[in-house]
Amino acid sequence: MAEGNGLLNRRTVNTVPRVRISPSPQLIKFLPDFIMNHFYVYILKSIILNKHYYGHTSNLEKRISDHNLGLSNFTKKYITWELIYFEEFPTRSEAMKREKVL
Repeated sequence: MAEGNGLLNRRTVNTVPRVRISPSPQLIKFLPDFIMNHFYVYILKSIILNKHYYGHTSNLEKRISDHNLGLSNFTKKYITWELIYFEEFPTRSEAMKREKVL
């Protein structure tokens, strides 16, 4: 690649500062998986009954809130939920694999 042609080359890529962008919640559902930086596997426990729920998500805080607002068919029967365990993964597929073995 020629110098000065306006295209990024190996030298310029290494000197470009990296910026972390936090998209708004409205945009997150439209972003492809590779843009999001991490995924979580989590376990919730119902405070009312001795029930556990296993799941995965890219937005742990929002997902727990959704469960406690009754937005999930299974978990709305056992509201209120508390987070008892979570792990972070770099890809959705890794999180899904881990969820299956929990």
